[in-house]
Amino acid sequence: MYRSFSPLVNFWRPMCTIDTSQWFRWFHSNKIPLVLQQDSLLPTHLLNPAPSGRYATIQCRLSASHLYNFLKLWASFSLLENHSYIRFLPSAEAPRYFCVVRVAHLLPCVVLHVGHIEGTPHSLQSATVTFINTALKELTFTPSERPLGTVGRKRPSLAVRAKPSVTVLDKQLQRVMIRLVLIHDTVRLVLIMIRLVLIHDMVRLVLIMIRLVLIHDMVSMIHDMVSIDHDTVSIDS
Repeated sequence: MYRSFSPLVNFWRPMCTIDTSQWFRWFHSNKIPLVLQQDSLLPTHLLNPAPSGRYATIQCRLSASHLYNFLKLWASFSLLENHSYIRFLPSAEAPRYFCVVRVAHLLPCVVLHVGHIEGTPHSLQSATVTFINTALKELTFTPSERPLGTVGRKRPSLAVRAKPSVTVLDKQLQRVMIRLVLIHDTVRLVLIMIRLVLIHDMVRLVLIMIRLVLIHDMVSMIHDMVSIDHDTVSIDS
């Protein structure tokens, strides 16, 4: 059984293993950056730890399941589930061209790498990328539903407004993430500097208070010594 499918497996296996940075040798590559919608509202302790010291987690299972389900239905076949998808492009003759979609994700951020085999007409490439962009923007889900493919007790139906499953970005996601990291590091540096300034001010205040206490004690001691000397002089006289 395996021998009969070995030519097919050997032909399509490189589509899952070739690094997307090397696609330019065989494919016309496009990137579709997007952000998955979280399952629920953002938690209060997102960037700062909770009183217990733990950070809150963000889950995007609903939007991810809708994304993978769309790719599965759109593709001619799934090369590797939740990873690589193949679609044969329509043509007047037998299928001559195909495209591969590779999913690269660092949740909740996702990048769809769309590669068209060399020789594919530009009109087919543009039509494919435009269709994927339009279809992604139309994906919606309701927070009360379960992820696709899961089994469980049905939840009561509530009048919940549907949310877009993904947000398609116009700019490259890598640049946005780098900028976000830089902003986050800058904010952390500013907070550390503010804390250091506050600690420095508190130390200065404590030192001033200690000096005032010492001065007060010295003045009290001098006053007592003067009083004692004055009493001694009075007795002698």
